[in-house]
Amino acid sequence: MTDPFSGAPPRRMPNSSTPSKRAPLVSRSPIGRPTIRVYEAVPGPGATVKFIDEIVRYAPEDIAFSFHSWSRAVFGRYDVAHVHWPEFYLRDPSRARRIIKRFLFRAFLARIRFTRTPVVRTVHNVKPHDAGDAGEKRLLQALDKLVRKHVVMSNCTPVTNPSTRELIPHGDFVEVFADVAREQRVEGRVLLFGRIHPYKGALELIQAASEVADAGVEVRIVGSPTKDMRSAIEEALTDYDGTAQVTTDLRSVSDEQMVEEITRAEIVALPYQDAGNGNSGVAMVALSLGRPVLVYRSCLMEELASETGAQWVQMMDGELTGGELERALRNVRGLDPSTQPRLIDRDWQSVASAYAGVFRDLTRSR
Repeated sequence: MTDPFSGAPPRRMPNSSTPSKRAPLVSRSPIGRPTIRVYEAVPGPGATVKFIDEIVRYAPEDIAFSFHSWSRAVFGRYDVAHVHWPEFYLRDPSRARRIIKRFLFRAFLARIRFTRTPVVRTVHNVKPHDAGDAGEKRLLQALDKLVRKHVVMSNCTPVTNPSTRELIPHGDFVEVFADVAREQRVEGRVLLFGRIHPYKGALELIQAASEVADAGVEVRIVGSPTKDMRSAIEEALTDYDGTAQVTTDLRSVSDEQMVEEITRAEIVALPYQDAGNGNSGVAMVALSLGRPVLVYRSCLMEELASETGAQWVQMMDGELTGGELERALRNVRGLDPSTQPRLIDRDWQSVASAYAGVFRDLTRSR
């Protein structure tokens, strides 16, 4: 449902037409030698819509991309390395494979030092949602010392060295979903969707539902949980005796189903316990589909509410409770389900152009 390297958006729906105004999604190979070769430390474009897809799609013709493989990272020819979630390349359940990955990561760092290749890091999260071990932290710190430019998506995101900071907003998905049919909104439905990890607040949402007196409220949880979270959710529902209805679909659903679920909801709940850590691509998906979100207050969400209008971003200052759910539903009820929030400078052509500018500046300064 969500790609591990994207932090947000979904698989392109089979049998759905791609909006004609969108540029074709290809690995760029302009006629003649490309001016700037960028190694993207993520999987290449494929069957899923990922953050990097739209940067590639709308990049100017003087930017050529290649994508992650260890041989390319260590031995490939490129002018700029662009990293996103480096911790994913250091982790593995198998100790042997983890050792091999970390050896290869060290080789990548050595290559960067030796060739003095500029590194750009997009800061999707201030810190990983799941903390790594001491060895991982040392390798990530070593990488950060080599980064020439930290791209942040919000003024709220801190970086160690402000001189390396570059603000480029997270792109929206309005155009991505432009030709996808919307479902009719179900009054009173609160949706939590995505991969369900402990920090995402699914259990707290069920507890809040039990405190709601209005039988017209429905809390719906859709997505694939971790093994422990599946057991915890099933146990919570076994003991549930609230008035509000709670329904679940605990599996990875198709993207067509995901869009149906979001547009049927009156509000999308994102009660993440580490609010403010990331850039909430999930919130951007919901807002792009014209549905408001319920979140904990953070600098990031205050900034987003200022952009969209406060009615679209309902914020909580305390714990998630039944009262908060009812308040949020009352506050968004006046929104026309066919309207869209105001999203400023988040079209992917602008985002891709800004990244191209960063790549050009770094290659000129080598």
